[in-house]
Amino acid sequence: RERAKKEVEEEREASRREADRINSELRQQAEEKARAELQEGLRNKEKEAEAAAEAAKERERERDAEIQRLKGELDASKQKQQADRLNSLPSKVAEAKGMASKLRETQDQEGELLQKSPEKLARGADGGLSPGKLSPQKSDKTK
Repeated sequence: RERAKKEVEEEREASRREADRINSELRQQAEEKARAELQEGLRNKEKEAEAAAEAAKERERERDAEIQRLKGELDASKQKQQADRLNSLPSKVAEAKGMASKLRETQDQEGELLQKSPEKLARGADGGLSPGKLSPQKSDKTK
Protein backbone atom coordinates (compact mmCIF):
# COMPACT_ATOMS: atom_id res chain seq x y z
CA ARG A 1 0.00 0.00 0.00
CA GLU A 2 2.77 2.44 0.88
CA ARG A 3 4.50 1.57 -2.28
CA ALA A 4 1.35 2.12 -4.35
CA LYS A 5 0.84 5.46 -2.66
CA LYS A 6 4.42 6.37 -3.42
CA GLU A 7 4.04 5.33 -7.05
CA VAL A 8 0.84 7.37 -7.39
CA GLU A 9 2.59 10.32 -5.79
CA GLU A 10 5.56 9.95 -8.16
CA GLU A 11 3.22 9.69 -11.16
CA ARG A 12 1.40 12.83 -10.02
CA GLU A 13 4.70 14.63 -9.63
CA ALA A 14 5.85 13.42 -13.04
CA SER A 15 2.51 14.51 -14.58
CA ARG A 16 2.78 17.91 -12.90
CA ARG A 17 6.36 18.35 -14.18
CA GLU A 18 5.23 17.26 -17.66
CA ALA A 19 2.30 19.71 -17.51
CA ASP A 20 4.67 22.49 -16.35
CA ARG A 21 7.08 21.64 -19.19
CA ILE A 22 4.24 21.64 -21.77
CA ASN A 23 2.83 24.90 -20.37
CA SER A 24 6.30 26.44 -20.47
CA GLU A 25 6.76 25.33 -24.10
CA LEU A 26 3.32 26.68 -25.00
CA ARG A 27 4.09 30.04 -23.33
CA GLN A 28 7.41 30.16 -25.15
CA GLN A 29 5.74 29.36 -28.48
CA ALA A 30 3.06 31.98 -27.83
CA GLU A 31 5.74 34.57 -26.97
CA GLU A 32 7.71 33.67 -30.10
CA LYS A 33 4.55 33.89 -32.22
CA ALA A 34 3.64 37.26 -30.67
CA ARG A 35 7.21 38.52 -31.20
CA ALA A 36 7.13 37.35 -34.85
CA GLU A 37 3.74 39.03 -35.40
CA LEU A 38 5.02 42.21 -33.81
CA GLN A 39 8.15 42.17 -35.99
CA GLU A 40 6.00 41.52 -39.08
CA GLY A 41 3.76 44.42 -38.07
CA LEU A 42 6.80 46.66 -37.63
CA ARG A 43 8.15 45.61 -41.03
CA ASN A 44 4.76 46.39 -42.59
CA LYS A 45 4.67 49.78 -40.86
CA GLU A 46 8.19 50.52 -42.11
CA LYS A 47 7.17 49.57 -45.65
CA GLU A 48 4.08 51.79 -45.38
CA ALA A 49 6.21 54.65 -44.04
CA GLU A 50 8.71 54.21 -46.89
CA ALA A 51 5.87 54.17 -49.44
CA ALA A 52 4.36 57.30 -47.88
CA ALA A 53 7.76 59.02 -47.90
CA GLU A 54 8.27 58.09 -51.54
CA ALA A 55 4.78 59.37 -52.40
CA ALA A 56 5.55 62.62 -50.58
CA LYS A 57 8.82 62.95 -52.51
CA GLU A 58 6.96 62.36 -55.77
CA ARG A 59 4.37 65.02 -54.86
CA GLU A 60 7.22 67.40 -54.01
CA ARG A 61 8.89 66.68 -57.37
CA GLU A 62 5.58 67.29 -59.15
CA ARG A 63 5.06 70.53 -57.19
CA ASP A 64 8.59 71.69 -58.02
CA ALA A 65 8.01 70.90 -61.70
CA GLU A 66 4.74 72.86 -61.62
CA ILE A 67 6.49 75.80 -59.95
CA GLN A 68 9.18 75.76 -62.64
CA ARG A 69 6.52 75.59 -65.36
CA LEU A 70 4.65 78.54 -63.84
CA LYS A 71 7.89 80.51 -63.50
CA GLY A 72 8.59 79.84 -67.18
CA GLU A 73 5.10 81.00 -68.12
CA LEU A 74 5.54 84.12 -65.98
CA ASP A 75 8.90 84.87 -67.58
CA ALA A 76 7.41 84.34 -71.03
CA SER A 77 4.49 86.61 -70.12
CA LYS A 78 6.86 89.31 -68.85
CA GLN A 79 8.96 89.03 -72.00
CA LYS A 80 5.83 89.31 -74.15
CA GLN A 81 4.71 92.40 -72.22
CA GLN A 82 8.14 93.98 -72.68
CA ALA A 83 8.11 93.14 -76.37
CA ASP A 84 4.60 94.60 -76.71
CA ARG A 85 5.75 97.79 -74.95
CA LEU A 86 8.78 98.02 -77.21
CA ASN A 87 6.68 97.35 -80.31
CA SER A 88 4.19 100.06 -79.30
CA LEU A 89 6.91 102.68 -78.88
CA PRO A 90 7.06 103.73 -82.56
CA SER A 91 3.32 104.44 -82.63
CA LYS A 92 3.58 106.36 -79.35
CA VAL A 93 6.53 108.34 -80.72
CA ALA A 94 4.57 109.11 -83.89
CA GLU A 95 1.59 110.19 -81.77
CA ALA A 96 3.83 112.42 -79.65
CA LYS A 97 5.34 113.95 -82.81
CA GLY A 98 1.84 114.64 -84.11
CA MET A 99 0.89 116.33 -80.85
CA ALA A 100 4.07 118.38 -80.90
CA SER A 101 3.38 119.39 -84.50
CA LYS A 102 -0.18 120.46 -83.60
CA LEU A 103 1.16 122.41 -80.63
CA ARG A 104 3.72 124.19 -82.83
CA GLU A 105 1.00 124.95 -85.38
CA THR A 106 -1.24 126.36 -82.64
CA GLN A 107 1.62 128.41 -81.24
CA ASP A 108 2.41 129.70 -84.73
CA GLN A 109 -1.24 130.68 -85.23
CA GLU A 110 -1.29 132.46 -81.90
CA GLY A 111 1.91 134.29 -82.81
CA GLU A 112 0.44 135.36 -86.14
CA LEU A 113 -2.72 136.60 -84.45
CA LEU A 114 -0.69 138.56 -81.94
CA GLN A 115 1.37 140.18 -84.70
CA LYS A 116 -1.70 141.08 -86.82
CA SER A 117 -3.81 142.72 -84.19
CA PRO A 118 -2.15 143.31 -80.82
CA GLU A 119 -4.40 146.29 -80.11
CA LYS A 120 -7.59 144.28 -80.81
CA LEU A 121 -6.45 141.62 -78.36
CA ALA A 122 -5.74 144.20 -75.75
CA ARG A 123 -9.24 145.67 -76.13
CA GLY A 124 -10.91 142.23 -76.21
CA ALA A 125 -12.55 142.95 -79.58
CA ASP A 126 -11.02 140.02 -81.38
CA GLY A 127 -14.11 137.99 -82.05
CA GLY A 128 -14.16 135.94 -78.85
CA LEU A 129 -10.43 135.70 -78.18
CA SER A 130 -9.03 136.98 -74.94
CA PRO A 131 -5.50 137.09 -73.55
CA GLY A 132 -6.22 133.93 -71.51
CA LYS A 133 -7.62 132.15 -74.55
CA LEU A 134 -5.51 133.03 -77.55
CA SER A 135 -6.60 130.24 -79.86
CA PRO A 136 -10.17 129.35 -80.87
CA GLN A 137 -9.53 125.56 -80.87
CA LYS A 138 -11.86 122.76 -80.03
CA SER A 139 -11.01 120.89 -76.87
CA ASP A 140 -9.47 117.63 -78.14
CA LYS A 141 -8.55 115.19 -75.40
CA THR A 142 -7.93 112.15 -77.64
CA LYS A 143 -4.65 110.31 -77.60
